Amino acid sequence: MIALLLNQLLAVWLFISAFVLPHTTATAWSSMLSAAAVSAVAFLAFVSPGRPGVRWLMVVVAAWLLMGAMVMPHASMGTAFHDVAVAVALAALALFPPAHWLSHWRQEHEGHPRAAG
Repeated sequence: MIALLLNQLLAVWLFISAFVLPHTTATAWSSMLSAAAVSAVAFLAFVSPGRPGVRWLMVVVAAWLLMGAMVMPHASMGTAFHDVAVAVALAALALFPPAHWLSHWRQEHEGHPRAAG
């Protein structure tokens, strides 16, 4: 559920960024289409938890956004860096989902007394 929420937030921001950040027409369309793909793939991964391969589709979307940031002409370098940051965040969420982080943290801290503050 956390991964779905984070991915949906990234998708919404990516869509909005096409209008509020300086984009060329091509990069604006790339951002909007990537946002739609992120939203769809995140929902698909959520409804089919038994298929971890669905997460790899998110890596493909992130790679598309990353390649676009490197290859497509941008209206500003800041927008290119923005697209790289969003692509990295999407790939990180796909490769290391929050449920994995939480279970790993619980295993490491289970049975350990809380540190006195």
